[in-house]
Amino acid sequence: MKVHVAYDTNGRILTAVARAGAGPTVSAEAKQGVEVGDFDVPAEFEGKRLREFLHLLRIDTKAKRLVKDTKP
Repeated sequence: MKVHVAYDTNGRILTAVARAGAGPTVSAEAKQGVEVGDFDVPAEFEGKRLREFLHLLRIDTKAKRLVKDTKP
């Protein structure tokens, strides 16, 4: 599954929407201090709804990928 994510310079996810194969989509536009990108969801969360796991993730801003958040 791919998600479209708006995130801050620390990798904190501000908003995200699933990228469905067909049908309507939503896109976020970058503003100052915010970046936007499409990312693959880690395999362990495949098939689950975003609301079930999104709070457990962040963007690794150096590698430009979605990762499990290890910070408390």
